[in-house]
Amino acid sequence: ITENATMDVGAEQQVVEVRAKGVEVDTDTSELGTTITADQVAKLPLNGRDFTALLALVPGAVQNTGDNVNRDSLGGFPSGQFGANMLVDGTDATRVDGNTVFSTFGRGNARITRSSVDNIQEVKILSSDYSAEYGRAIGEIVNVITKSGTNQLHGEAFEFFRNDALDAKNYFYNGTPTPLRLNQFGGNLGGPIVHNKLFFFANYEGVRQHVTTPVTGTSLVLNARMRAMAVPSMAPIIAKIPVGNGGPAPTQNHIIYSYWFDVLNGATSNDIQEDTAAIKFDYVLSPKNNFSIRYNYNSSNTYGVYGLAIGQTANAPELSQLGKATWNYTGSQTFLNEAGFAINSPHSHQDAGEPGFPIFSCFFCSVGFGVSPSPQLFASKEPSISYQAIDTATKILGRNQFRFGTDIRWNNVGRELDTQDTLLYSGGPTVEAATDLPCNGQPQGTNGCVDPSGGPEGFVANQGFGWTRLGYPLTHMKNIMMAYFVNDEWKIRPNLALNLGIRWEHNTVLHDAEGTVQNFDIATLSLLPPKTPFYEPSYVDWAPRFGFNWDPTGRGLTSLKGGFGLFFLPIPAGSPLNLAANTEENLSINLLQISFDGVVCTPPLTVIQYPLPAQAPNCNPKAPVSVTAFDRHQRDSYSEQWSLALEQQFAKNSVVTFAYRGNRGLRLASGGNLNLESPLTGHNYISDHFGGISLAGQFAKSTYSALNLSVRDRKSVV
Repeated sequence: ITENATMDVGAEQQVVEVRAKGVEVDTDTSELGTTITADQVAKLPLNGRDFTALLALVPGAVQNTGDNVNRDSLGGFPSGQFGANMLVDGTDATRVDGNTVFSTFGRGNARITRSSVDNIQEVKILSSDYSAEYGRAIGEIVNVITKSGTNQLHGEAFEFFRNDALDAKNYFYNGTPTPLRLNQFGGNLGGPIVHNKLFFFANYEGVRQHVTTPVTGTSLVLNARMRAMAVPSMAPIIAKIPVGNGGPAPTQNHIIYSYWFDVLNGATSNDIQEDTAAIKFDYVLSPKNNFSIRYNYNSSNTYGVYGLAIGQTANAPELSQLGKATWNYTGSQTFLNEAGFAINSPHSHQDAGEPGFPIFSCFFCSVGFGVSPSPQLFASKEPSISYQAIDTATKILGRNQFRFGTDIRWNNVGRELDTQDTLLYSGGPTVEAATDLPCNGQPQGTNGCVDPSGGPEGFVANQGFGWTRLGYPLTHMKNIMMAYFVNDEWKIRPNLALNLGIRWEHNTVLHDAEGTVQNFDIATLSLLPPKTPFYEPSYVDWAPRFGFNWDPTGRGLTSLKGGFGLFFLPIPAGSPLNLAANTEENLSINLLQISFDGVVCTPPLTVIQYPLPAQAPNCNPKAPVSVTAFDRHQRDSYSEQWSLALEQQFAKNSVVTFAYRGNRGLRLASGGNLNLESPLTGHNYISDHFGGISLAGQFAKSTYSALNLSVRDRKSVV
């Protein structure tokens, strides 16, 4: 008996199995680089949760402590100044005025300026011989890839804190404790809005930090006797000088400092408030079209106490914003196009301290004023913005994968230095009562005698000696950067690949938006007319790239790769900004010039004292002024880079890399003062009619060679 069974067609089912990719030898590309994964970002210890600390994982990275940004380097170039190009999702995240890892300005101490670590999917660092798709750097490319939402709803919240009250006491430490209060808190949430269609990912992180630091050394303040000598016009200044709390000043080197001063003990503090947020939407319109839009926000304020005088505080608020819109189009299995538009807007505003006070200084003061309420440097504003349009297409033809595209940026960098006065006092008379070994009319040093001179008597009597005024108004520098490239990853044989590319960059000449800035010409010792180009445009920034990758065994366990390329760095957009001071009527005058050099001032200037007049007098002949000359022969800096590396898998998910890297940097930014005073003639080298003549140019070179050994496995990078 035959029984026929009927079987209906069931519903189509698809199973997608996702496995974590193991650590393998790269047998496709010639570039050297490092990928810092989301797992490493989340689990490796980070002081302050600043992801840039992870750049220490890059082979050849040198990271030191200290405030000097040029002490850190990647691939031999200083990462703190123009050495590394910072990107977020492939678009500009520099400081706009130049390539820097540090996106803060001056005294701003914000740390999470580009992205919270919880918003980072991975950090890709391209170290050498990378494809022609990337440029605008003579060193590393650091690309931060941010997270996207998925069909699963995920979120987390956190808080980290540090409090010195919970720290174990160091048995051997007898100094003053340093209070520390640090709270970092936030969270993230990601998931679907419309299943399989629309996704979101949002992140927030806040920082609140307070650090108190005892002032080391001996701080001296005017004693009661010196305060009583102060003339009434100095009352606002004296009121800002704290009363001593540590007894009379000590005697050192036979000088009895208590003649003028008492000891002041105190501490400075530093507060940081930072709020970082990001949101990203991804939309799948169709199998061929998907879109995304991302916005990053960082608002911070560094509130610092830089001295013990009342009012010696300075704020440094900053606002940084990044945004990008992307359209990905998949035309076929062999064609893909990515188009995007991005905005990068860092904005800093730094205060110098309590307004209304000049910087107090002293001529021929061997003792000085002690603690006085002088401002700290200049108050400044640095608003910057860049707009970027990018388009990159990928086409696969047989064994060739072509990538070609364009990258255009419109830059606008601004800076303002608020007018800052400096009031110069002369030193006081010789005071034998201030020494325990007076000279009694004998020459200084006779039998070890000391007659201290240059005390604060001129300061408390408000007897000014000189006056300088510096600063310039808000000035903007603009230009357009254009780049076009084509790159071919050619798989000649299954075990041999070539990377061939060419990139052309053209950057329009930087110019000031106001059309008033004047460059200084050293040959004629005169200012050039406004709107004279700062330098000539360059059309020869051709950057060829060549690389190879050979697997000699054909088993994917060994790779020998290397290459050579040229890499250009545009003239930094902020580099000509100091030219704005050339045309400002900055004052430099002292009473000796009026008395002995025949200087005539209108209105007459017979005394210089606090408070200084708002309107400076017109003095002729004018005192020598300092100027800046921007070298008119400048062109973009560039580097020649070459590498040779051997990768070998020695165990499952474990790869060792031996690499040689070399580069030569040419036309690097440099300069200095050309008008120093000759010790032989007593005259300035170029002209006595000018003070300093600073030349900003490109006269530096560098060479770098390194042998790097790195080991990668699934759990760590060494």
